[in-house]
Amino acid sequence: MLVASQEERSSMSLPDAQIIFQHGWAFDADSFKIWEELLERSPVAVPDLVYLERGYFGREASRSVPEKKNRLRITVAHSLGLHLLPEEAFDCDLLVLISSFASFHPTGRAGERLSRKIIRRMLDKIGKLGDEPASVLREFHRSCQEDSPRCAEPMRGSNRSWIPETDKITTGGLERLRQDLELLDRVELERRKIESAGKILIMHGEEDRIVDLERALELKDLLEPASLVTFPGAGHALPYTGAPACIEKIREALCKQPCRQA
Repeated sequence: MLVASQEERSSMSLPDAQIIFQHGWAFDADSFKIWEELLERSPVAVPDLVYLERGYFGREASRSVPEKKNRLRITVAHSLGLHLLPEEAFDCDLLVLISSFASFHPTGRAGERLSRKIIRRMLDKIGKLGDEPASVLREFHRSCQEDSPRCAEPMRGSNRSWIPETDKITTGGLERLRQDLELLDRVELERRKIESAGKILIMHGEEDRIVDLERALELKDLLEPASLVTFPGAGHALPYTGAPACIEKIREALCKQPCRQA
């Protein structure tokens, strides 16, 4: 069990709020549960946590967003999760986008061609029976990890793994993985989709091998005046392996300027 100092517990605290989590492709709601563990160590009450679920790995899919009422609402989306959020989730005071993108593929012709070829190859394997889908997922999760020991440190002492139990994948889950990978291949974010959001905070790992840092810069330009924070050494699994740092940056964003509340 992890034991945090008073200073560490304070940095892990967030104000009384409703926090909505949307995981990305090939993850599940449990990937974000490390945030709950960390927030429970804070000296203040744990916010109301809402986990949206795509249902890839045996869980029932859930897109239900509770009524906002007069509470502060923070919506946190990882990677493709930005494009999976239901419309109601964008009605928030702070929208936090981690390892996200407006469009997945690079803008250069050669880079885009290679990127699309990789996605098509993944789609072909996921559509097959046997071990092919599992091998795609294993390789994807390996690529999400970063090499920096400093970034992996927050997970030390926790029994929770951010990697889903892929052996629990169902036929329906496999089809959702395929559908969402096809969505990733073609999606382009329109600014009007997020117009109901208040402040926007973008966080990205500088060593992300799935979504290049350039995609975060493009996203910031599209969503101005969004704030962008980058993390040296961090990869695509930033919200899970770097959860304490992410929580601290959210707390700083809330302290800098009060969010608008309905």
